Amino acid sequence: MKKVLLILFVLMTSLWGNIEELLYIESKLYPKIIMLDKSVNKKEKIVFDILYDEENYHIAKVMSQLLRKNGVDTRLDKIPRYCKNADAYILVTKNVSERFINNLLRSKKLIFSVYPDMIKNSMISVYIGIKVKPIINPSLIKKGYIKLNPILLKVAKIYEED
Repeated sequence: MKKVLLILFVLMTSLWGNIEELLYIESKLYPKIIMLDKSVNKKEKIVFDILYDEENYHIAKVMSQLLRKNGVDTRLDKIPRYCKNADAYILVTKNVSERFINNLLRSKKLIFSVYPDMIKNSMISVYIGIKVKPIINPSLIKKGYIKLNPILLKVAKIYEED
């Protein structure tokens, strides 16, 4: 029994370490990517609305703190609430309805995801392989009428739906 608890403890701490590293990378990368959105006013301060569910509140809070350290304003909203005045949204959830995504798409703002495996519900996430690259979902970018600087397409990994 002690061995099982020890293994669970090691797994949980190593998983949390990975998410912290991922959040750190995303907190540096997302503000730079949003500057490639042609509709964003680059003279004003950027505001990210971090959308979370109950089980991911702590991760959303950490992401907010990391972004604020980088000089970015953030707002925390529990799904299904969201701020229409935000410059972009960051999803911190693995459970989101298609209806909610469609509501966000109508705002014509970038939708980021903290979890790379949830790229199907967001426009941009981070792919970590041999290199760290943004991963983009062109179909949602097109549905959201987002106009990005083409340089992003050269450096990003493209998500293709199955």
